[in-house]
Amino acid sequence: GQTSPYTPLPFRHTITAAAIFTIDELTSGGITMLSTPKAEVWIVAPTVSYSITQNWDLSLIMQLFLTDNPFEDRYQWLTNAAFLRLKKSF
Repeated sequence: GQTSPYTPLPFRHTITAAAIFTIDELTSGGITMLSTPKAEVWIVAPTVSYSITQNWDLSLIMQLFLTDNPFEDRYQWLTNAAFLRLKKSF
């Protein structure tokens, strides 16, 4: 399939699960998981956010892409990315 802003993944069906949790008063985390049943692809996006001050937040966002390797009968890393964000609220 083709991708667009309305269908960002090139698969017909995608299963999504997400969880957000508070670690302590200043730190929160979350994880989002996407899977495609027929293509056997997993996308995992963990996040951690820390409130530096009342108006400043620091976030670490990762994107991990795994796919089935039929030659070795296991999943392998396809690509990974990590982003660091510093945000000021007005």
